[in-house]
Amino acid sequence: MPTVREVEPRTSGSTHYIVCTVQGRQCLAPQSQPNNLALTFLVKLDPRSGQEFYVNVATKAKSWELPDAAAETALDASPRDGDAAPSPPAAVTVVGTRYELATADGGERYVPQRLPFEPLPVHCWRPVWEASEGRFVYENCETAERVAKLPPLEYYCDAVRQLYEFYGIAGSFVDALRQHCGNERRLVESLSIEYGPMPLRSEEAMEVAECYFHRHDKSMLAGMEGLLAQWRGNEIAFVDALYEEYGKRPRTTRERVRAMYAQYHPAKLPYCDEEVDRHKEHEGELLEALERQLGPELIKEEEPLEGVTQRVRCQLLKYDPARVAEVEKLLVKHMGAEVQLLELLVRHYGPEVGPAEREQLLKGPAHTAWDDAEDVCGGDGWKVTDSAPSAEAAAAAKVSAAPAADEMHTGSCVSDNVPQGSLNANVLKDSLPRMKLFAEESAPAPRVAPPTNNVTLTAELSAENITPEAPPRTAAVDHAATALCETDDTVQHPQLAPSAPQEGGSPLLPNSFPHANTVWRKHTEILEVERRLREREFQKQQECMQLEEEKLAREFEAHQRLVALESERRWKEEATRMMEVAQSAAQHAVQELTRLQQRQDEESGGKERAEDVARQQEHCQAVEALNSANEALLGQFAHMKAQLEEARASVESYAARNEELRTESMRMANKFAEVQRQYELELQGMRIHLDDTRVRAATRISEQDVKLLHLKRQEETAVANMLRELEGERRSTAAAKEAWAREKAEAQTSIASLQRQLTAVTEEREGLRATLTSREAALSARTKELEELYGALRHQRTAKRGVASQTESVDVGAVSAEMRAAEDPFHALNASASPSTQLTHAVSAPPKAGDLQEAFNGSQRTVMELLAEREKMMAECEQARVVTALLRQQVKSLECTVEKLELRHLAVPDIPVCATAQDVAVVSLKEDLVKVGNQLLKSDAESTQLKREIRDLRSLLSLYMSNAKK
Repeated sequence: MPTVREVEPRTSGSTHYIVCTVQGRQCLAPQSQPNNLALTFLVKLDPRSGQEFYVNVATKAKSWELPDAAAETALDASPRDGDAAPSPPAAVTVVGTRYELATADGGERYVPQRLPFEPLPVHCWRPVWEASEGRFVYENCETAERVAKLPPLEYYCDAVRQLYEFYGIAGSFVDALRQHCGNERRLVESLSIEYGPMPLRSEEAMEVAECYFHRHDKSMLAGMEGLLAQWRGNEIAFVDALYEEYGKRPRTTRERVRAMYAQYHPAKLPYCDEEVDRHKEHEGELLEALERQLGPELIKEEEPLEGVTQRVRCQLLKYDPARVAEVEKLLVKHMGAEVQLLELLVRHYGPEVGPAEREQLLKGPAHTAWDDAEDVCGGDGWKVTDSAPSAEAAAAAKVSAAPAADEMHTGSCVSDNVPQGSLNANVLKDSLPRMKLFAEESAPAPRVAPPTNNVTLTAELSAENITPEAPPRTAAVDHAATALCETDDTVQHPQLAPSAPQEGGSPLLPNSFPHANTVWRKHTEILEVERRLREREFQKQQECMQLEEEKLAREFEAHQRLVALESERRWKEEATRMMEVAQSAAQHAVQELTRLQQRQDEESGGKERAEDVARQQEHCQAVEALNSANEALLGQFAHMKAQLEEARASVESYAARNEELRTESMRMANKFAEVQRQYELELQGMRIHLDDTRVRAATRISEQDVKLLHLKRQEETAVANMLRELEGERRSTAAAKEAWAREKAEAQTSIASLQRQLTAVTEEREGLRATLTSREAALSARTKELEELYGALRHQRTAKRGVASQTESVDVGAVSAEMRAAEDPFHALNASASPSTQLTHAVSAPPKAGDLQEAFNGSQRTVMELLAEREKMMAECEQARVVTALLRQQVKSLECTVEKLELRHLAVPDIPVCATAQDVAVVSLKEDLVKVGNQLLKSDAESTQLKREIRDLRSLLSLYMSNAKK
C-alpha cells in the first residue's frame, strides 16, 4: 500500500502532531511526546479512494483520524471518585541506590543520594500514581519518560569508578559520568566492551565465587562472606583474582536469565534480579519455564571458543562494523569470560542474529542495506506504484524481530523517549544497532471506505516489526557521508516529490528530488568498479605468489634430480673402472697359469728344470703383484664406499630439506588462506560500511528537514536552561561573595598577626645590633690595651735578657705557655696560670709583670665572652632567618588568596564593573601586602648587614689570634 512521502504537521483537537523520522520514513508524533512509538503514526494513502489514513507503528492499528493524546492524558490524569492516590514513600532503595523524596518547584520528586556529583534534573524522577495498575510509576523531570523501576545510579557510578581504577583509564571517572548524564548504563557497557569484564554487584560476585568454589575448592565456601567483605568495593579485581586462580569463569543462573531476556524480551531486564531472587531454590524450573515461554537458550557455557568468536564477530558486523577489526583484541581483554562478552554485546546492541543471517554475514550479504533503501524509496523518482506490496513483502521476509523502544531501554536512566534535539545529539554519541523498522504488509489492504460513511478501519498485526533504535552514527560514517555529499559539486540537493497533491504545503520541506536516482546509481557503479579493481589486484597478487612458489618448487626438484644424477654417474664410473682393473688382472693371472701348466707338461727333462724354477719364481712374483693390485683395488673400493656414504647422506639431507620446504609451503598456503579469509572479512565489513553510508546519506536528507521543525522547541528549551543556569550562577555569586568576605577577614587577621611578629623581630634585631655595637667597642678598647701590654712585656723581656740562665729558661717556659694559650683560647686561663706560678716560684718578678699577666688573663676572659656572645648572636640570626622564611611563605599564600579572590570576583557574572567596598578592601589589602613585602626586604637587608658584621668580627678575632701567637 503506498505511503505518503511528504507529510505536514497537523493538529487533532488539542494535540499538535509534528513530523519525525523513524528509520528513514516520515511519521507524525505528538509534539509533547516525539519519541513515543505508541503515539507515532505512519501516513498512508488508500489507492482506491485516494484518502489518507493513519497506521500506528507499534500496534499496526489503522484509523481515519489522529487521536487527541493530550485530552486523553488529561482525562486519565483527572481524579475519579473513590480513586484517591496514596502519598509516595519518603525514600526508595533500588539495588543499593537510595532515592529520597524532595520538594522542588515542579512538585515532589525523588533525588538520588551518595552520588559523586550533584544530581541533575535528568537524574530526578516524579512519582505518578497509576490507578489502573495500583502502583507508582516514575516520570523523569527532564525528558518526561516514565519507568516502572528507578535506575541503580549508584551502582553505575561505582562500576565506572572500578573500571577507571582497575584498567588505569586516563582522566577522571566523575568527568566521564558528567559527560554521559542520563546514559550511565550505556557508559558502563561501552567501557566494559572496550577494556575488560564488567564490574559485578556484591551479590553477583558472591554467586560467581560460589560457582568457582563448587567446581574447584568446596572448602572455601565456609569463609566466602568474609572473603567477599574483604574485596567489597573492588569486585572486578576479586573476579579477576578468581580467574587467575581457577581459570575460565562459570556462568551463573542470573547471567543465563539475563541473556535470555536480552535476546527475547529486553523490557524485562530490570526485573531479572527479582525473578532470580524469587526462584532462589528453583533455578532449573525457572530456566525451563523461560525456555517454554520465550524460546531456547542460545548462549551456552560449553560453546567452543571458535563459535563464540564467530558470534561476536557477527554481532559487531551487524551493529558496529567499525569494531570488527578489534575482535581479537576484545577477546584477549575478555580472556576467560568470552561468553560473558557475547552476553554484554547482546545487551548493549540488540538481539543476536540467527544462524542463516550469521552465515550470510560471514560469507558476504547478497542483499545489502542499499537495496532496502531503494525499496523504501520506491524506485525511480521516489514515487510509490501499485507494485510496492511485492517489494515490501520481499523486504519483510528479511527483517528480524526486534523489541519496542520502551522495552529496549527500560533499565537505563533515560530511554529513547527524549526530545528530538537531545536524541539527535545522543545518536551521534552512542553506536546503536541498525535494524529495519518497517516492512509493509505482504498482501494488499482491504477496501477502505471514505470517512463520510463513518467507518473506522482496524486491522490485525501484520508482519511489520518495530524497533525504536536509530541507525548508528559513528565518526567514520558521518565522515563518509560528508565525503559522499561533496563528491560532485554539480549535483543539487535531492528533494522529495509529493506522491499526492496537497494544498498549503509546508515551506520548510523540500519539493523534489530530480537527480537523486542518477547520483546514487553513478556512485554505486563507481563503488562497484573500485571493488572489482581491488578484487582483480588481489587475484593478481595471489597468482603471482602461486607462480613464485611453483617456480621455487620446480627449481628445487631440478636441483635434486641433478645431484642424484651426478652421484649416480660418479658411482657408475668408479664401479666400471674397478671392474675393468679386476677383470684385466684376473685374465692375466689365468693366462699365466695356463702357460705355466703347458710348459710344465712339455718340459720333462732335467735341463728344463732350471727354466721351470725360474718360471715358477716369475709366477710367484706375478702372484705377489696380483695380490698388491688386489690390495689397491680394496683401497679403491673402500674409498668408493665412503664416497657412496657421502652421496647417500647428501641425498638424505636434500630429502629432509625438501620435506622442510614442503612443510613451509603448506604453512605458507595456510597462512595465505588465513590472510585471504581476513581480507574477505575486511572486504565484507567495508561492504557493510558502504551500505550503512549509503543509508545514512539517504536518511540525513530527510533528517535535515526535520531538524528545522525542532529549532523552535530547542530554542525554548535552551532559553529555559539558560534562565535556570543564570539563577544558579546568581546563587553561586552570592555564596562566592560571602566566602570572599570570610577569606578577606581571615587575610586581614593574618596580616595583623604578621605585622606584630615583624615588629617584635625588628625590636629584637635593634637590641642585638646595640649589643653588638657595645661589644665591638669594648673589644676594640681591650685590643688596644692588649697591644700596649704586649709592647711593655716585650720591652721588659728585652731588659731581662742579661740575667742568669735559670731566668732565661723560666722566660722561655713562660713564652711557650703564652703561645699555647694564644693558640687555644678556651684553655687560656689554665695555660696562663701555670707559667705565672712557675715565674713566681722561679724568680721574683716585678709587680708590673703581675699586672700585665692579670691584664692578659682578663683579655682572655673577654675573648671567651665575645665568642659566647658571637655564638648566641649566630643562633638568634638563624632564628630570625627561619621567621623571615615563614613570613615569606605566609605572604605568598596571602598573595595567592588575593589573586584567587580577584579571579573569582572577575569570573562572577552579572556584577557591574564599579568600585565597591569590597574593591576598596582589596586595594587596602594589597597595600598592606606591599608594606609587609617592603618590611621583609628591609629585614633581609638587615640580616645581610648582621652577617657582614659577623664576618668582620671573625676577621678581627683571627687578627687577634695571630697577634697572640706572635
